This record gives sequence, structure tokens and C-alpha cells, in this order.
Amino acid sequence: MVTVMLTDFKDFTTISEKISAELLVAEIHHCFSAFDRIIQKYKIEKIKTIGDAYLCASGLPVSNYSHATEIVRAALEMRDFMHRRKMEKEALGEMPFEIRIGIHTGPVVAGIVGVKNMPMISGAILSTLLPAWNKTVKQVKSISARIRMS
Repeated sequence: MVTVMLTDFKDFTTISEKISAELLVAEIHHCFSAFDRIIQKYKIEKIKTIGDAYLCASGLPVSNYSHATEIVRAALEMRDFMHRRKMEKEALGEMPFEIRIGIHTGPVVAGIVGVKNMPMISGAILSTLLPAWNKTVKQVKSISARIRMS
């Protein structure tokens, strides 16, 4: 079993249309660098980022029994970081990102696909994670800074 966390930013497209590309990339870099430092503390594996989405998993490549606890702790730290960042951005009169976080635990098949070192996960966890994520996104459109678990 592994636990997967998927995050994104509420209203990302709307905000990205209102700020420069340079500022957008710098802000994503700032946030994702903080996320990288947070997950490193808990030995969580970063799977990939796409746009404003950040996907990571605990319990692989080495199985452990604390995978869910580690992901939840990291999610709470990410939430707190984004709250502090929001306060900083608002104090500067800038548009902040607000994070949405989805977490799911289940079985997984993982490995390297292709010629570059990009992990790929599949199996039951993806078939349940993506519908759960879609449901999460719908439920939290009006509620930011909450963590959804399934």
C-alpha cells in the first residue's frame, strides 16, 4: 500500500491570466521548492508536476507502514506554508494562490517507463485517485485550505 497526495492551486488559470509569465513561474518555483523541502523531511517521493499540480507518494520505492501519516504531516505543512505565503502576498497587494490537497491510500504498481528516469504509477490507486480527485475539486471549489482524504 502507498499513500498519494495531489495538490493544485484554486483558480490557477484565472490568476495566471492576470500576472506576468515571469512572476507566475517564479511563484510556482517558490511554492514547489517549499513542497520539495517538506516532502524530503518525510521521505516522500515526488512523482511529477504538471502546471500547478504536484503529485507525490509515500510508501515507495521502499514500502513502509507510516506512509499515510507521513503524507498527512506533509500536507498539513504544505497547507500552513501556503497560508503564510497568502498573507505575504496580500500584504504586498499581490494575488495569492490557495492550495487544494487530495490524499488517497491504496495498492499501486510503480516503475520507470521510457528512457528518462520518470516514475510511473498505475493500478488500483490511479483508477480510484483520479475520480476521487475530480470529486475533491468539485467539493472544494468554494472551500480553500482544506485537505480531502479518501
